[in-house]
Amino acid sequence: MKKILIPALTTVMLLSPVVPVFAIDGSPSPSTAPRAQFRQYVQQANQTFKTDVEQAREERKTNITEARLGMIEGIAKKHASRLQNQFAVHARWLGSIATRLQARINTVKGEGVDVTAMQNELNAAEAAITTATTDGTNAVNAFNGITGTTLEEVRAAVQNAITLAQQTRAAFNNAKQLLVQTFQMVRSATPRPSESPEASPSV
Repeated sequence: MKKILIPALTTVMLLSPVVPVFAIDGSPSPSTAPRAQFRQYVQQANQTFKTDVEQAREERKTNITEARLGMIEGIAKKHASRLQNQFAVHARWLGSIATRLQARINTVKGEGVDVTAMQNELNAAEAAITTATTDGTNAVNAFNGITGTTLEEVRAAVQNAITLAQQTRAAFNNAKQLLVQTFQMVRSATPRPSESPEASPSV
């Protein structure tokens, strides 16, 4: 009898529908929510990483820019100091020449020579020296004041300072030329020793 029941039970078990184990023990079926949450977490982590990388790059660019700006500002201040000394030397040198020429003009005037033209030339030279001195001060202040938050702003400030320095040099050169012309006029109005009556050979 047992031999007959065993094959029969085996056949029944094979033919019966398969019931999920979870249905048998009553536990809920696995949900896909954890996987979705994990994917979302990974996406957020990737996005955070990208954001951090971009911020690091921007900070590096900012640091490099600030370093370059600081270097340019330092160089500009040193150049301003050199220009200040150079312009001061030029102004004193040309001013001393103008003073000596004025003394010569006064002497020639005392001899009865018309000094109107040479005096006007000297006045123009002295005005050019004053202009050059003012331009030089502006150029030095421009170099000392070079600053900015971007390289474009600093480049514009540097170009402006360079323009003022070039303008100053042009004014000093103009003053020099006017002094040279004044000197030539004074010299032509002053008789040379060989041309004076006392220096003329006796007949």
